[in-house]
Amino acid sequence: MRSYSIRVTWARLHTRRSLNLSALRRLGRLAIGSFTGWFPLIEVERHRRSNPPLPAWLVEDYRFALEDLLELALEDLRDSENARTVQSIIGAIALSKGQIKLGALLTNLDESEIREILEKYDAWSELYR
Repeated sequence: MRSYSIRVTWARLHTRRSLNLSALRRLGRLAIGSFTGWFPLIEVERHRRSNPPLPAWLVEDYRFALEDLLELALEDLRDSENARTVQSIIGAIALSKGQIKLGALLTNLDESEIREILEKYDAWSELYR
């Protein structure tokens, strides 16, 4: 049922050819697990040089949608205990605040890659518990 609701909401959002904030909010609510996956993907790829910039008519609505998504992410963060979910939510928060590199880093790295970076740059296992 949840998958069907997500598809229906996405179809409504997509066919209107404009940013429908209630549809975005509904998608975020229906797909919280994937919300922190699809939003960062869209937001990071939006900044790829080969992708066109947002059309001028969409900039303000997109900014409002980012603010709305930030609120959803903060609400989810309060209730999340899974480490990967927390990391994804924090990445989504960074992206919604315009911190594209930090958000991309947080959403794209897995635990082993984070450990590797901390070892390489901070000698983590030597200096920290």
